[in-house]
Amino acid sequence: TLWGCVGLPAEQTIFAMDTYITLKAYGPGSGAAIKEAAEVFTEIDQLMNIFNSSSELSMVNAAAGQYAVQVSADTFGVIEEALNLAYLTDGAFNPVIGSVSKLWKQAEMLSQVPDREQIQQALRFTDYRKVILNSSNKTVELPEAGMIFDLGGAAKGFAAGKAIERLARYRSIRHVLINAGGNVVVYGGHPEKRPWRISITHPRKNERFLGTLEITDGAVVTSGDYERYFMQDGERYHHIIDPATGYPAKGMQSVSIVSSDSMQADLLSTAVFVLGVSKGLAFLEQYYPEVGAVLVDGDGAIHMTPGFGERYGWR
Repeated sequence: TLWGCVGLPAEQTIFAMDTYITLKAYGPGSGAAIKEAAEVFTEIDQLMNIFNSSSELSMVNAAAGQYAVQVSADTFGVIEEALNLAYLTDGAFNPVIGSVSKLWKQAEMLSQVPDREQIQQALRFTDYRKVILNSSNKTVELPEAGMIFDLGGAAKGFAAGKAIERLARYRSIRHVLINAGGNVVVYGGHPEKRPWRISITHPRKNERFLGTLEITDGAVVTSGDYERYFMQDGERYHHIIDPATGYPAKGMQSVSIVSSDSMQADLLSTAVFVLGVSKGLAFLEQYYPEVGAVLVDGDGAIHMTPGFGERYGWR
């Protein structure tokens, strides 16, 4: 069989960035390569995890209202991309939502919706237009005390893309699959000489799939209201916050983005979830026509970018 010549994959599962991450690579020397790729997630976690007080991002947050902080090229690049998308979506995606997302993180632990007054207070510190970036010396400044970066919608995608780059450096490695808690990135097609088949979870029936798509290289990232949520008075409160209201975004169950770029897919899945079906699809058509998307609205109806089914062998 073909498997014989490719050999069994080297596989490793680690816990980083608040999720389990599985890496699989096929080809000679894949064991060592996988270890190196897994380290990428730990490295990026140490730079951008806001719950780790020694991370670069935490240092930027701690210096809010006081001074600019010099960061690594990686952290600077992710912040820059995230802010670009904030401007492009008019704030529907907002990397300075930390003051609000912190409240909801506590709410999730207590299964108790935050006080409306608290949310209103927190929203005062979310103006992304105030962030000061200096690209020549890679400094980032939050000019007001209380402003907090949260790169939850970007860091994992960035790390997965970087891990694939590391693996692709090894000439001997032909096929790679990384699953970072719903962020799936593949490279080189499946060892059986076909595309990888990626199944997308049904947002309301965990044991079932919405559908399966086929890609050879690239990323599939899903943002859903079913990943982290709690119920109160019959209402579902999930972790994807609408920066305009400070409450979980309404009108969507899940958004899956297919892109050649893993961080782009991560960012856009959150942005489109907040924008909703009509604005989200129009936004993608205008700015990212090369990106594929499957959206499930609040009623469970499925919407896709034009030609999605044919392009990805969706079924």
